[in-house]
Amino acid sequence: ALILGLIHLLIRDKMFDEPFVKDWTNAPFLVRSDTGDLVGSDQLAMPSPAGGFVVWDRAGNSPAVYSPGTRGYDRAVQPELEGTFTCLLGQGEKVGVRPVFEHLKDLVASYTPERVQDITGIPAQKIRELAHALGTVKPASYFSYNGLEQHTNAMQTNRALCILYAL
Repeated sequence: ALILGLIHLLIRDKMFDEPFVKDWTNAPFLVRSDTGDLVGSDQLAMPSPAGGFVVWDRAGNSPAVYSPGTRGYDRAVQPELEGTFTCLLGQGEKVGVRPVFEHLKDLVASYTPERVQDITGIPAQKIRELAHALGTVKPASYFSYNGLEQHTNAMQTNRALCILYAL
């Protein structure tokens, strides 16, 4: 709950490293509203021969393909992190899509400092102060050892912590 609350505050207050999130995470990749799957380039009306994942390009107001093989795009792209868009798929099908980041925002929206205080007992003001420190002190990293790995919910806690530090 604490980590999700910190993620909520970093996103809400725009204290995350947007260029890093766009360039080094899957946050801009589009998720289909009908299936919940990532959109692959092979699903587009005009698929990319290089393959890859689809982002929404702010500059072109259209889908663009990120190719893991080349670690880049086939053109200059400004990937969106937020919004709802419509992609034209093969055979003329249109599907609503949103970036992974938008889904993360939804997931952590209810983890306000007050709710996290109720769950953890940590004062809401201390949670805000920690989020501010994490959002302004650069660079940041973490060292994980037995503390988290020995907990019954270790995998999900480590995932959340990795997301927090990626932000």
